[in-house]
This record gives sequence, C-alpha cells and structure tokens, in this order.
Amino acid sequence: MAPVALTPYETPGCIEFARTISPVVKKHNTILLENHGVVSWADTITHAEWLIEVIETYCKTVLIARQLRSPLKEISPEKMADLLAIKRKLGLPDARYPDDPEVVEIDRA
Repeated sequence: MAPVALTPYETPGCIEFARTISPVVKKHNTILLENHGVVSWADTITHAEWLIEVIETYCKTVLIARQLRSPLKEISPEKMADLLAIKRKLGLPDARYPDDPEVVEIDRA
C-alpha cells in the first residue's frame, strides 16, 4: 500500500478544499482529510469503497500492532522494492513508483 495522502482540513465543497487536495490527486486515489476522514475515487463505486476499506483496516491493524509492540519493525527498503515490483507487474497503482518503470525505489523522506 502506498503512503496515504494527508491534507489539512478545509470545508468540503469550497475552493480552499480543492486547493488542499489538488497537489495530491495525480498520484493518489485515496486521501485522509484532517478532521474529516477518508475520501476515495476509482473507476467504480465498489472499487472506491474497497480502497477505503483497505485504509480503514490498515489503520486498525497499525493501532493494535502498536499496542502489542512498539516501535513497529519496518520492512527493509530492499524488501519494499520487491513488493513494489510485484505490484507493478500486477498492474496495481502505487504513488511510490519512480517515473522510470524499470527502476523501483523507495523514498523514505
């Protein structure tokens, strides 16, 4: 799963709201809006709903895992590159893909 885009709170439907999400919509199809919740879009409503379910399940898993073990052990950059290569081969989108399809890198910044 790609890092989730986080945006500051603005009133939905206003121009300020559009300005907060416009920088991230090209690389993300799911956004966590501060003090609001998750917003997603996809080719179908079912797909968009699935994306939200994935985010919500991931968040619950992280919360429980942090209660059991802190700090959480991260996947190594090498193993993450392997996972990204698999995702790309399956045609799954990910904001961490580099522009060059032959190179899969992780930006840990």
